[in-house]
Parts: sequence; structure tokens; C-alpha cells
Amino acid sequence: MAAAPGGHCNKFPNFGLYAIDINNSGITSYLWSPVYGLNNSGIARPITTLDRDMVYMVTGKTASGCEGTATVSVKVFEGPEIFVPTAFTPNGDNTNDILRAKPIGIKAYNYFRIYNRWGQLMFNTTDFSKGWDGTINGLPQNSGTYVWMAEGVDFKGRVIKRKGSTLLLR
Repeated sequence: MAAAPGGHCNKFPNFGLYAIDINNSGITSYLWSPVYGLNNSGIARPITTLDRDMVYMVTGKTASGCEGTATVSVKVFEGPEIFVPTAFTPNGDNTNDILRAKPIGIKAYNYFRIYNRWGQLMFNTTDFSKGWDGTINGLPQNSGTYVWMAEGVDFKGRVIKRKGSTLLLR
């Protein structure tokens, strides 16, 4: 059994949780705990409205009494917002190798751009899932400070613009 959040959770909006019978074992009942913020703790896909971070556990039972459990952590952000890490380490260890913007409450992504200290565009995307790997044309860039700019449209149709800097560490 697996549990997954259905998207980003902004403070107070509805947010779907999903329990999945990954082994097709015939789960017939579900129980989520704690019940705080849930519209129904006895279904596979409850809706939650949260004002704080929460860890939920879901237990699924088959008709013959077999049980499986899973947990899911839900992080509540004030939003809409675009978060970008203050540093990343593109060294090939699969930890912090890609610099990505994290859009919260953003429905459309206009751009995410990264510039070096001379104003040269190093990276540009309009895709939420893409990020910069610290290279230009396959060549690793030097450690140092890089400037980023991001723009998106929130769930109410407002344009959200953010800018800042991040440190590339080799």
C-alpha cells in the first residue's frame, strides 16, 4: 500500500490524499489517522484542509483481515509563492544536483531564469519540472553566486514575480 499527496498544500485550501493498493490485494476498507482536517477518514481518497504540517497514516484492510499501512507527510506553505534554494551542489551525487524553483499555488509558470554575475543567461525554462544542472553546453560552471528570476500566475490569476540569488558549490 502507498499513500501520496495529490499536489501542493497551501494554507487552508482543499487538498487530496490518495491511498493506493499497489499489490492489488483487494483492500476493502481504509482508515486515516489522525482525522484532523479530513473530510472523511474512512475512504481511500479523502480531502484535507490544513493550517499546519501533518503526517497521516493510512491503514488498508482486505475482506480476509490482512492489513497494510503507509504514511504521507503534508507540508503546508503560505502561498502563493515561488521558493528557490539558496545553494546547490551539482557534483553528481544525486543530492542537490539540480537547481529548481518550487512553485506553491502557481498554476502557470512564465519563466525561471538564472544569470551569472556578468548578466549572462545561464538557464531558462517554462517547465515546472526542469532545473539547472550547473553547466552551460555541458561545461561545469564555477562555484559562486548566481542570480535567479521567476514568474508565474497563481491560482487566482495574479502574476507572481520573485528574484534572488543562489550559491553554486562544487
